[in-house]
Amino acid sequence: MNNKIMVKEVSIEEVVRVNAFVKEFGEPYSKKYFESRCDDKKHLNIVAYLDDDPAGYIVAHDEYGGQFLLLLDGRGKSSIQKERCA
Repeated sequence: MNNKIMVKEVSIEEVVRVNAFVKEFGEPYSKKYFESRCDDKKHLNIVAYLDDDPAGYIVAHDEYGGQFLLLLDGRGKSSIQKERCA
């Protein structure tokens, strides 16, 4: 592994896919949950990849008219190696 890091803007579907593998939140958030938080607001969805595996995500949206609220998660490479996102 060369520890290649890539960060890119993604669809809400990709955020939901990555979130499904995050164990610390209990049940994964649904697409509907993310859409309801970003409905009619400026928003940005980002996923970071380490060696082409999702390492975490950030969903940021304009909650207070110019003040962005972040809903984020990150996890270590060891977790990704044990349980790859399919």
